[in-house]
Amino acid sequence: LTSRCRFNLQLQYKQLTFDETDRKDFLGQPGTVNAWYQPELNSITFPAGILQPPYFHPLWPASINYGGMGVVAGHELTHGFDDEGVQWGPTGAISFSECENCTGWMDETSTDGFNTMAQCVIDEYTAFCPLDPNRYSPNCVNGVQTQGENIADNGGIHAAFRAYRTHIALDGPDPLLPDRLFGQFSHDQLFFLNFAQVGSMKAL
Repeated sequence: LTSRCRFNLQLQYKQLTFDETDRKDFLGQPGTVNAWYQPELNSITFPAGILQPPYFHPLWPASINYGGMGVVAGHELTHGFDDEGVQWGPTGAISFSECENCTGWMDETSTDGFNTMAQCVIDEYTAFCPLDPNRYSPNCVNGVQTQGENIADNGGIHAAFRAYRTHIALDGPDPLLPDRLFGQFSHDQLFFLNFAQVGSMKAL
């Protein structure tokens, strides 16, 4: 075996047999403009590449940063509680319940509440039919297949907006932006404008 293969095998063996998770282990490239949740590690990763405009800048008002990076953070956090995330326990292991009608670590009441919420999201997104049915089939969103991302998107923007409003309550509002274009918007509007800008960026 080459030394690189031997090293990778030893590393994989260590990861499989080590008692504790190495929280300093980093999967991915630091320059990646993305973030991800890993249920098996109960971990969220934010590479340095995403901690820059249009997601975040230390000199920007809180409204813009929360509308960008805050929504990304909320989205990834919510993945821990989407249709797949709820199946994992706090230690990163698949969690099985003794309750027949329960999901993972949740009791029956929590499972019922989760299922009601998930079905609401599924129904809402299944009703989205943005494509011309004469040209495309299927032309509607499959709410069952997309529920994980839809739950994370909804949870992310709600969590980020609540965190932003808490920030304002504790530290006070930022001054309005001084220029003609952006100075006409409130900070609540700037939060949603940056959310929309980040969400509608052209794929590279």
